[in-house]
Amino acid sequence: MAETAPASLAPSRPRRLRATQAIGVALLMNLLLAAGKIAYGRLVASIGLEADGFHNLVDALGSAVALFAAGWAAQPPDSGHPYGHRRIELLGTLAVGLFIATGALQIGVSGFESLFAGRRPPHPADLGIVAVLGSAALTFGVSSWEARVLHQSQSQSLLVEADVRHQRLDVVGTLIVSFGLGLSRLGFGRADAVAALLVLLVVGYGAYGIVSTSLVALADAAQLDPGAIEREARAVAGVLGCHKIRSRGAPGAVYVDLHIQVDPQMPIRLAHGLGHAVKHRVETAFPGVVDVLVHVEPEESDERSGVDQ
Repeated sequence: MAETAPASLAPSRPRRLRATQAIGVALLMNLLLAAGKIAYGRLVASIGLEADGFHNLVDALGSAVALFAAGWAAQPPDSGHPYGHRRIELLGTLAVGLFIATGALQIGVSGFESLFAGRRPPHPADLGIVAVLGSAALTFGVSSWEARVLHQSQSQSLLVEADVRHQRLDVVGTLIVSFGLGLSRLGFGRADAVAALLVLLVVGYGAYGIVSTSLVALADAAQLDPGAIEREARAVAGVLGCHKIRSRGAPGAVYVDLHIQVDPQMPIRLAHGLGHAVKHRVETAFPGVVDVLVHVEPEESDERSGVDQ
């Protein structure tokens, strides 16, 4: 029997740095938008705009947590953490989702209070509505830039993916608020409160997606299809069987281990080389795989074939 040596598990520092910088830009943008929306929302008595501003403030807090977690997760593996520090990133992503969920609750409370209290409808200036729409354009631009950084750096950071996803949802929320402000100017008194509640749904949806994704990864759920891994392994000449396939981790940091069966008469040096060939093929076929552990055994092994569940 032979096992392949593990590859370097440390993510590329330049890629991680670009992802961290993207989160930093989003943090600064959210702070500025939060200040502007909350101030103008109070000036014109718009609960929807205040809720959207509070949403940006919660996003900024989430981005701060993400920056801290991303920096920690970027540290290379060490003797105490041989698999690296990527679980810190998962915990950071979960914290971001919980921050967003907290913001959603606050938006909901404010929206219902406004809806049933019969508050005076807001009367924003046309220029104010244009400025709010401009903030949506700014958010879309930053989220598009983040997505481009993610693609160009081939980074699969859950933190950046969560930030991009939520920035896109922010655009939807801000457009809803803008529409509510416009209806308020036309005399629809409850439009602003309804807009705040619609923002609640958008924010809640985003929080659910982020929290569920991070929890799945933290629970060590399978990250790759065992059948697809088996097909790649069997495509290597000399591999007679493949079973006990497992994967875990998170997008961008997936770990795979599997057993391959070879001719029992094959010299151990060749069998070991075959294991390395399978390892290389799996890492090439599945972006985000950082390590593959291949256990080589003779085809006539008494161990049960099949895929472990």
